[in-house]
Amino acid sequence: MDITVGTPHVLGVEINEYRTRVVEMNYRSKAPRVYQFFDFETPTGTLEEGLIVQVEDFADRLRVQLADRKIRTRRMVLSIMSGRILEREVLVPQVKQSRLKDLLRLNASDYFPVNVSEYVLSYDILERVEEAGHRKQYRLVVRAVPQDILRSCNELAVACGMQLVQVDYAMNGMLQTLLAMEKSEASSHSRKKKRAEEEEGPELKLYLQPGEEYTRLILMKSTQPVLQRVVQHPAEEEQEIVRSVSRILDFYLNRSAGREESFSVVLMGMEEYDYLQLLLQERLGAEVTMLQTEDARTFPAGARMTGAELGDYAAVIGSCIHPLGLRVKSEVSGGNEFSPLEFLLSDAVQTSFAMMLVAVGVICGMMGAYYMVASLRDYSDYEEAILDQASQVAELNRRRTAKEEYETAYAEYKSMLEIGDYMNTANDYVVEFIEELESILPSDAEVTSISFSESGAAVELQVTSWSSLAFTIIQFRDMETATLMEDSLPTSYMDTGSSTTETTESTAESSATDYSSWTVQQLREECINRMETYPELLELVMAQNGVSMTTQELTDYVNAQDRSNLILALQQSDSYITSQETEVETDTTPEHLYTLTAQFSYNFDVLPITQYIEGGGLSFELGDEEASEETTEETDEEGSGEDAGEEAAE
Repeated sequence: MDITVGTPHVLGVEINEYRTRVVEMNYRSKAPRVYQFFDFETPTGTLEEGLIVQVEDFADRLRVQLADRKIRTRRMVLSIMSGRILEREVLVPQVKQSRLKDLLRLNASDYFPVNVSEYVLSYDILERVEEAGHRKQYRLVVRAVPQDILRSCNELAVACGMQLVQVDYAMNGMLQTLLAMEKSEASSHSRKKKRAEEEEGPELKLYLQPGEEYTRLILMKSTQPVLQRVVQHPAEEEQEIVRSVSRILDFYLNRSAGREESFSVVLMGMEEYDYLQLLLQERLGAEVTMLQTEDARTFPAGARMTGAELGDYAAVIGSCIHPLGLRVKSEVSGGNEFSPLEFLLSDAVQTSFAMMLVAVGVICGMMGAYYMVASLRDYSDYEEAILDQASQVAELNRRRTAKEEYETAYAEYKSMLEIGDYMNTANDYVVEFIEELESILPSDAEVTSISFSESGAAVELQVTSWSSLAFTIIQFRDMETATLMEDSLPTSYMDTGSSTTETTESTAESSATDYSSWTVQQLREECINRMETYPELLELVMAQNGVSMTTQELTDYVNAQDRSNLILALQQSDSYITSQETEVETDTTPEHLYTLTAQFSYNFDVLPITQYIEGGGLSFELGDEEASEETTEETDEEGSGEDAGEEAAE
């Protein structure tokens, strides 16, 4: 096929762990067109976390594929994806875009906990944010790409005998393809779509591309991207994909003003996703469709491209439309940057080259006439030039003063931000611990004391039955804000209620049964009979051992015991049964109270607020009484268990 004038061909290549996808198309064109597309199996061991290590093997395979299809272009655009590429959304002041580079370079170490000198930074502007009472801001997605990955891309291009035009991030390529599709759809249905948005609100559409290594997600509101995410797990794990998509959507909807009424999901790719489609519909309650073949008409191809094929090739197609412009020498790359080579290859420059030559000729003629007239000017023109130069010097001095004032104000602004960060502590999470404790305790629980430390907490409470005690221990093990320290339980609870008199104890001892003549079968039957007759005794045993068993599990456990253990179990239960069946008057008969002391370690970091105040360069004074107070808070509460939980939280 002939090459179209003004749209030079490039070879877009996306290398994944198992498959490599290649397209031949025009570069940075207003009307992108795909001429050929194909894929082949990636040689084993080509990639290591996005780094191209087997350069020669891959270059040989690619040259064979190009020769078979008679593709002669020698310009290459590489689309890369790696778990080592760092990505973060940030909010920055809405300054001139020419200053965004300096702002990102200044704060790069705050965004990424790495040595940023070994990375190339790039950014995309997602949206402009303007809230009441706040300055206008940009919401950016900032990426840090390791330089060794970019150097391996250069080595691959050399090995293939090609000129590396550009390196792009695969998520940006997928986004550019979707923007081109949305632009094409908006131009054909602009009035109808605008009327629908006015009646129903902006349309929210999630594009989802499962892959062999990553699942890519881009959320679009109308024609604007509002969220980009990469989930690192295989496409076969449908349940995990659905959970990840649900969490990402919840994050966005909680952050936005509210839930949009119009919402849909579009799956991209050639694989069969019937089960995944069904799971997404059940979990999200939204319409889930596959990418349509009509969308592929945005990029007319020499061989007809289906919607499923467009989904697989979306990243590499978009990288040829509008790449990020990653370079090893660059420190920060923006979405609008391009190198001199990109400028020369752009569609606008190629189509208007002849007009530029004519314009240059006209300008040269005008400059020649100007200098001819200027040579005839008298001395007054020279004096006027001197005055003009003096005014320029004064203007430059004024700008220098303004620049110094700006740098001083910016340094103070940075200092205030750092102090503000020091004031953000994790002590507030202790409140969540107390609130969760209040929500899980049984109704008869009464908290007597709580003490806190930098790493954990200790809780002492009382309940009125062994069943409540067992339930409390089980609840403690499932807490989210803290982890129960199991070592504290076997010796941490006691019965602080009433006890029988010495007469009762002697009566119990005298009524003990001699089991020495019983058979093993008789002992087992008696144990099982007592479990059924005295369920509260069974709850007591399970609470003491910190376990929970079903009836069948307990029966199997009893049948597995030998004679000595069975006799011991019956003897230990005799005193309890005697105390329940014998009516004995005692001096005092209060209800039984079982005290439990549990120790926890936090699942969050808690640091004293004083450390942050001193780190921020501030000072404070406390009175002698306040300084000597301990961090332990003890409260002796009376009344119902729920009232005790609320007072402990306060």
